[in-house]
Amino acid sequence: MVVQFIDKCRAGLPSLETALAAAEFDTLRVSGHRLKGTGAAYGFPPLTDIGAAIEQAARARNAGELRSRIAELEEYLGSVEVVV
Repeated sequence: MVVQFIDKCRAGLPSLETALAAAEFDTLRVSGHRLKGTGAAYGFPPLTDIGAAIEQAARARNAGELRSRIAELEEYLGSVEVVV
């Protein structure tokens, strides 16, 4: 399940970037909120922190911060290795 979760997170990155380009702040807020909750549930505290930051930046409609946090998410997901 953990491998599938991380794969799903990676697959969702383009949709975050698309939502940011379209200034869909509500979509980004919901995505950040979900990431915050599922990151905790799957034992990935950094995902929880990044999700919370995305949620907050979306509420503030801060595109620059969202861009930074999405880049941070991409970097983190690129470094995660799931050992089964």
